[in-house]
Amino acid sequence: MNRRIAVTGIGAISAFGATFPDMWGGLAAGCSAIRPLTLVPPGSLRFLNAAEVPDYNPLKHFDEKDVQMLDRFAQFAAVAAREAIGVSGIEFSPELQERTAIVLGNSGGGKTTEDEGFYSLYALQQPRVSPLTIARAMSNAGASRVSLEYGITGPVYTISTACSSANHAIGQAFRMVRSGEAEVAIAGGSDRRAVPARAARVQREKTSQDEHRANHLRTPLKRSTQLARKSFGRFQRSRRLSGRRGARPRRRASNSAGLPAESPPRRTRGQARS
Repeated sequence: MNRRIAVTGIGAISAFGATFPDMWGGLAAGCSAIRPLTLVPPGSLRFLNAAEVPDYNPLKHFDEKDVQMLDRFAQFAAVAAREAIGVSGIEFSPELQERTAIVLGNSGGGKTTEDEGFYSLYALQQPRVSPLTIARAMSNAGASRVSLEYGITGPVYTISTACSSANHAIGQAFRMVRSGEAEVAIAGGSDRRAVPARAARVQREKTSQDEHRANHLRTPLKRSTQLARKSFGRFQRSRRLSGRRGARPRRRASNSAGLPAESPPRRTRGQARS
């Protein structure tokens, strides 16, 4: 069964602002949302700018208890889902809750929580981490939060395929609705990349790419030099095999049929001449 699919609501929280109109307006106007980093200590990274959500205050969207339970990326997922569902006007009845799927994409889970745990263990030498570490750091925390808020009991899971996670999640949700597996699907993705450890890895990847690009530009010259040396070496060997300059190569004797004559047998040591 292949049904036509309609997008009934879109939500977004991005570097342009906390709503989809903010993001769409910035993109349509050709504005840049890259600005100086504020979530990473100054001077800790080589690059100074990133696309952060501006003036984000989690207490505007969640109570204090929920803020402690949710990593920043999961908060973003819930905020965007609320806007999309509100725009769509969908009201979830018990039957629709069972027929609704949630497929969200995330590339790495709660990196803020992981970074705090590593700092606590290795820098502060504390023997234990927060008991909420797993619940905050797991990649499906965003999807779980959305299902909890709306009572969704259909398929709820997360796809993690690096930078393509959200696209793959949207495609999977589309196929589920078209095939009839789900009546409604909440799909998208969320990430929080401005974490010191993760930003440092991105910086290292950029440095490695620059080094590879520089080596690639030098490669043709290296290869041409190596080929020239190999060719010169072959020429020298051929000169040594052909003898002195000007010497003509010997011609092997031939028999009456024009075929090369057989070479005489080699004498062994001590064998007399005939």
